[in-house]
Amino acid sequence: MFGPGANDYIQRVRDCLNGPFDVINQPTRLGLLDVLRKLPRTDTLYLNWIDDVVDRKLGYLQIVLLLFVLVCCWLTGKQVVWFIHNNTSHNPRNWKAKQVVAALMRFFADTILSHAPAEQVVKAPPGLQTFDHPVGSWNPVVRGKAQYDLLVWGTVSPYKGIIEFLRLHAAHPELRQRKVLVAGRFVRSELYEEAIAVAAPTAEIRNEAISEAELQRLMGVSRSVLFCYHSQSVLSSGALARSLSYGCQVIGPPLGCFAALADKNIIFSYRDADDLNGLLERIDSGAAVIDRCRLEQYALEQSWEAFGSFLEARIKRADVSFSPVLMNQAR
Repeated sequence: MFGPGANDYIQRVRDCLNGPFDVINQPTRLGLLDVLRKLPRTDTLYLNWIDDVVDRKLGYLQIVLLLFVLVCCWLTGKQVVWFIHNNTSHNPRNWKAKQVVAALMRFFADTILSHAPAEQVVKAPPGLQTFDHPVGSWNPVVRGKAQYDLLVWGTVSPYKGIIEFLRLHAAHPELRQRKVLVAGRFVRSELYEEAIAVAAPTAEIRNEAISEAELQRLMGVSRSVLFCYHSQSVLSSGALARSLSYGCQVIGPPLGCFAALADKNIIFSYRDADDLNGLLERIDSGAAVIDRCRLEQYALEQSWEAFGSFLEARIKRADVSFSPVLMNQAR
């Protein structure tokens, strides 16, 4: 069902919830119309990336429909769960409308959850409850002879800051000596062409979806995995969680979950070119090290099974034979 590099987050959440609850919706193109027609059979409405609903066809009417759905939930005592994945949508289009959606959710949501701590969430609602992005089963990659200093992997979108990093890498002599591999499908051909234009000779770029087996191989021949996100919208990252499950040494920006994990000494963090270069030198000398035992323990504590238990404890049970959960398939 999913090609290489596809985001299976929603499906993993469904798997977590389908035991203690009955998830009654399936992937749909109807958006909130599908929610509305299933609402009579619903006890709990679970919404992911709901601010992106305004980017759909007739998006502004979707806001009106969302308000109607939320009012119906309030009048009938149905629980509304809002999961905050980003500080704001990665897509700046319809920004004001997305702020309206966020305001509606702050007012109507009974339970508000996130993968980032409250101090990283802009206008964090009172009572926000957090669980770090779930990490897959601990499966450290086989290490081979290092071919790359830094591996940047995953779908390449503007908010991930990869073009900016390539410029940084090319402009600083110390960084330019480092071999970099950017491996992932570019969302637009113009973005790929720009990356090729600004990249230094020591930066290799592969514009393709990377299979799981190839990803593991590349991780095994890379000293560190780098995330260069620069958008303040970022709160959590599934790619980061997968990298940790493979036992990778990760370097990331001081944003969202990256900042929180750096504080826990699970990953490294950097702010600018000099900071990154100094960190890489400390890694080379052995002065900066991520404890593998700590990393493994973190992966075990933040498993998908543990996340399922976290959700079950925070979604109320109704006094009926099942408690269906609806998820907005906006991602």
